[in-house]
Amino acid sequence: MATTSIPAFPSAKSNLGVHLHDSDLFSLSTPEFLGEEGDRILLEMLEDDPDLPSGLYGPMGWMKETKIPQILKEYLAAGQGIGDYQRFHGLDAEGAQKVLTALPRVALADRQNDAPSLLAFLNACIANPGRVYLSGYVIGSSRWDERVSVDTMFVVESSAEGAPEPSARQARKIWQTYQNKLALGQGSAPDELYSADPKWACPGWCLWWD
Repeated sequence: MATTSIPAFPSAKSNLGVHLHDSDLFSLSTPEFLGEEGDRILLEMLEDDPDLPSGLYGPMGWMKETKIPQILKEYLAAGQGIGDYQRFHGLDAEGAQKVLTALPRVALADRQNDAPSLLAFLNACIANPGRVYLSGYVIGSSRWDERVSVDTMFVVESSAEGAPEPSARQARKIWQTYQNKLALGQGSAPDELYSADPKWACPGWCLWWD
């Protein structure tokens, strides 16, 4: 089971989350220029070498060229990966915006099985700084299926503090609320939904997709 942690000592840029604990959530509209920078880089790669082997979302090596590993470096979880599989935790609105800007359009359609799309997760995080955090994994450029995938969303909620494990009905209601308010689309409900561990900086709900 994956977990999502946020800083034990919130930085100045995360102070907004304190004010948002009990506020409504926001959804973000998708810009027309979605994927523009990433698409440009993919085209340049193919112009430089038309014989580059194709991967899942572009010519092999596109992750390195779009600098996704550098963007996610500060969020990587030590000891939770091997080789070109690395996990990241606590991606905040600032980091999510950088990932969204760098990725090619096609890569934003990635989904962890039946979870919402990567684009939907990133938009939810960007629209709710200090309130929504993401975790997942990065597959590096040595593999055909190089990509960024999100499998966990953490939502700061004061109502989750000390809460017992929700029943199936309660979990479904929590999921449907976030699905609608965060514009997460038609993805399936998470495989697990549970309250955050007290060691994390803020109470909240973790939603995890297998």
